[in-house]
Amino acid sequence: MAKTIRARLKIVDFLKGRDEGASFQEIRDFLNANTRHGITQHSLGNVLAKNPEFMQVGTTHVQAIQGGHYEMTTWMLTEEVVGSA
Repeated sequence: MAKTIRARLKIVDFLKGRDEGASFQEIRDFLNANTRHGITQHSLGNVLAKNPEFMQVGTTHVQAIQGGHYEMTTWMLTEEVVGSA
């Protein structure tokens, strides 16, 4: 089984328990804590953007440590995935 397929399945399991979705950082932290080799930001972005199971529902402005700020995306499962569970 390919690495991104395993990551996609773990993300689906993670998001099924969250009604409000999860931020990109929360998903990445979950995968890095619960998989042997973790996932890079680039790979995670590709998995979330290119699979129809996931939809981006918004962005959150986050204060950076060194004084700047950036936007972080929030992701949820699509209705088809939630309905089939």
